[in-house]
Amino acid sequence: AKRVESSVSRATTGRCFSPKADDTLPRLTAGYISMLCWPMWLAQCFAFATSGCDVWIAGACLSPEELALFATARRLMLLVAVALLLVNRTVISTISELFTQGRLAELQRVLRVAATLAAVPSLLILVSLVCFPATALEWLFGNYYRAAAVPLTIMACGQMVNTWSGACGLTLMMTGHERLVLVVNGVTTVLLFSLGPWAAWSFGMVGLATISATVLAVRNVVLWIGARRLLGVWTHVPLRFWSLLQRASASNPKSEIPNPKSNADS
Repeated sequence: AKRVESSVSRATTGRCFSPKADDTLPRLTAGYISMLCWPMWLAQCFAFATSGCDVWIAGACLSPEELALFATARRLMLLVAVALLLVNRTVISTISELFTQGRLAELQRVLRVAATLAAVPSLLILVSLVCFPATALEWLFGNYYRAAAVPLTIMACGQMVNTWSGACGLTLMMTGHERLVLVVNGVTTVLLFSLGPWAAWSFGMVGLATISATVLAVRNVVLWIGARRLLGVWTHVPLRFWSLLQRASASNPKSEIPNPKSNADS
């Protein structure tokens, strides 16, 4: 029972189980769990809003024809993020475990390997969408949707920034810094709802796609920097990602890894 309670508490937040804290477990009450979880819940609400608000803005500000083109391009763009979503599901428990044990160097290695594994298929999809956007749209949805090639290219490039930065937001959430994610997601939502209608009215679906991709990319860069400043770990895909994969597959998971603060080449 104590082991289950410890797992629930550690997964709920990293704030109460920092690497320097003792192993004393707080009593799990409904009020205590609510206090810990409400920032995560609100941050996820903002994330949900930002994930769909550009389509809502397109529905309010663009013609039905442009809305159909924009929504189709956005749906196809999500293929770039599928690999990162799947990888994040596999490392979510490892993040809190390594953090509470103080194994930050190993945490950085896990996060960067995970980001690299997600980046490989995402990059292949991105290259296909950027080089042949009209062909992909016509093949999947019909000749009419070739007109959505430009918004698709813009949003796919913005989504690739999300994949490149890795699980930075998830890492902050699982290590007790969920309030930072809450603030960043809230500001992102406000910016999209403020700038999105102006861009749609002024420049059509291309302008809306540009604003959406830019704001979401900046959000991920801010969270990526936050993970480095607050935790001392990088989460992004390294430039020499093939060598990282080879070292990860050949090394012992319990071997010593250099401190992330000394990785000047990142």
